[in-house]
Amino acid sequence: MPHQCSSCSCACLPPEGQTDPARGPAPRPWNDWEAWEQTVPLLVYTVPWGPNAAVVPPKQRTVEDKAWTVGLSQELSQRLGSSAAGSWEKLFLYKALGTVLAACQDLRHVQGQVLRFLQETNPVELSEAKGMISVVSHAAESHFCLLLGTLTMFSAAFTRGWAYQASTGWKVERRQRMGRTQTIRAALMRTYSGMALHAPKEQLLACVDKEIMGNILRLSRDKQRDLQLKLALVQSITEVSCAIQAVGDCGSFELSLKQEATWTLLDWIKREPWDSLVYGVFQALEELSKLRPPLSRKENRNLLAVCCQSVLSHPSKERMKKGRKSVRAAVNMELLHRRGMEDLGHLIETLLEAEATSACFDDMVHERPATAASGQAAKWALVEGKPRASPELGESSPGGKARAGRRQQGSKT
Repeated sequence: MPHQCSSCSCACLPPEGQTDPARGPAPRPWNDWEAWEQTVPLLVYTVPWGPNAAVVPPKQRTVEDKAWTVGLSQELSQRLGSSAAGSWEKLFLYKALGTVLAACQDLRHVQGQVLRFLQETNPVELSEAKGMISVVSHAAESHFCLLLGTLTMFSAAFTRGWAYQASTGWKVERRQRMGRTQTIRAALMRTYSGMALHAPKEQLLACVDKEIMGNILRLSRDKQRDLQLKLALVQSITEVSCAIQAVGDCGSFELSLKQEATWTLLDWIKREPWDSLVYGVFQALEELSKLRPPLSRKENRNLLAVCCQSVLSHPSKERMKKGRKSVRAAVNMELLHRRGMEDLGHLIETLLEAEATSACFDDMVHERPATAASGQAAKWALVEGKPRASPELGESSPGGKARAGRRQQGSKT
């Protein structure tokens, strides 16, 4: 017989851990990630005293809404403290807390909670940094301007060398080790781009230039970037560019810092050509190239010359053998070269779409260093319409999935 609920006569699921012969084991609460992801916003907006309640007088409902969302956010914060680091439960709680803060109308409480996360999160722990970014980004869906100002205030204080004392280590001083400082910068940069992706479209364009892209570039400035800062630079520029494109009709909007962002990436490619390929710099340049204002013909030629040079500096098999590189290292270098060629083909395709003229075509194909590899890259982009994905990379690679999604979206339009 099905388990009978003590408070009603309906047939309910058995208690957790017990098995109903007719229905099988009861589901555990954190197993269905997608269901939880859809349930939290619905829960916030349909509870008896939630924002959509109609049975409570408006004035009383406003007071009770604030108290309810404040209480729920405090409860979720407590649950976060007792959840295992990196667990699915904790990842869900981060997103749930951000969603609840977005629904909260007590702005002082929202700002205080976000500032606490910025101060107390340990950025060295990647799962905690991602959780902090998730909370701030989701809360920004309804409080974008407030939280952008809070984040800007915090990052400005950090770069000026102010000390933040917190239990888990956000205390930062000028003499502190460089690695930790760059890790904090990387977390702040990702937070800015995460907010851009979640920002209301009607508010994003007014703030994206100086307040978001400007702070990302400022935080990235360093003579020697470590792994985290390099990844954050590429990811942040790519995400901000995609967020601007997602607005749709941008009217006369132009990203005034586009040129500075482009030269920052190109300078990296010149100094570390192979290192830049590992981090997918071409993909960030591709997304930037879709934004206005367009670069001049001379600037495009310079951009393409630098990118081609980095790809064509790939060492030959003979050089690899002379250098006594292992077979595995040689294979990895070959795969990296193929991925660079694919990304270069996409970049050429984007530049041609922005300025489809015969002069631009000549710059892309004929005036660059003439090798079989550069010719093949141009053929992939210009003749076949899309680059061929190599079997080793394919659409299962990190870049391949994004490419496949963009190609599918383009085919629908």
